Amino acid sequence: DFHMAIVTSDTRDVAAGGQAGQLQGSPAVITSATPNFASVFQNNVVVGNTGDSAAKELAAIQIALSSPLINGPNAGFLRNDAHLAVIELSDADDDDSAPDYTTANTLSFLQSLKPDVYDAVNRTYKHNFTISAVGVNSLGDADCLPLLPLIEEAVKFKSLVSSTNGSFASICKGDFGPGLSTISQTIAEAITQIPLARV
Repeated sequence: DFHMAIVTSDTRDVAAGGQAGQLQGSPAVITSATPNFASVFQNNVVVGNTGDSAAKELAAIQIALSSPLINGPNAGFLRNDAHLAVIELSDADDDDSAPDYTTANTLSFLQSLKPDVYDAVNRTYKHNFTISAVGVNSLGDADCLPLLPLIEEAVKFKSLVSSTNGSFASICKGDFGPGLSTISQTIAEAITQIPLARV
């Protein structure tokens, strides 16, 4: 039972050639009831490489999930009872959203959007959202060296991944498969609950 959607880091107005936080593709919200949903996702995720050079991933997260978009063009994606899994994919860190959108206020925004839920196993509260990333872990990684100087370490997103118990995969790898499998496992663990018949 899932809702999936794609948003780009190009937050410019549509009139200026940007996506302005609007979900991409058709249908923009993919569910298990979407015919050929895997193919639809493959089509939606190919957003091109001619967007704004100012990568504003943090801004895009908040704009896409805020009014007026979440009640307008992006309606139907967010559900009150669902865990929110944000997966960022970029070969650059977000150096362009600040000061309006920071890692701290991104966490606060998602916390207000998805308040903590009680974890009966650990007898504590846990986040009802995770942030995972496919990015540059270290400029010194052997896989990343051929891509220098066109890449940037994902410092901010590594911090967000750590703060939300997400998962990080290297964008420098020739095959994203293993990294994406780890991300999907992290999400599955975050949403798995086993209700008991009695206390």
